[in-house]
Amino acid sequence: MRPLLCLSLLLLIACTPKARRTATSGQAARVLEGSFRSIKGVQDPLSCYCYNAGYLTTAEGERFALCFADDQEQPISCETLRVTALQTTKTIDPPASSPCSAGTLTVFAVRSFSCEE
Repeated sequence: MRPLLCLSLLLLIACTPKARRTATSGQAARVLEGSFRSIKGVQDPLSCYCYNAGYLTTAEGERFALCFADDQEQPISCETLRVTALQTTKTIDPPASSPCSAGTLTVFAVRSFSCEE
């Protein structure tokens, strides 16, 4: 009877919502490299989703929206920026008085970066 009780408890713990969220949210970080243009302090659609943000354009011409943490410094002058980031989706529903429109945008949340000059 005891082994059955232990097995039941283990299954209960493994099937809690927190455990399921952890198992499904294991997203790999992505490394992106290219030229960077900050939009911090500039009225841009991306600034509605992230205050401390910018665009990274790869050598192949792909453009990625980057969001830095509010307390994270942005690179001042980099010839080439290399970031490690997680892809995420941000949704906003601003008040009617906001210049921003409601919507959803896929962005990359920067975890770390370096200048490759």
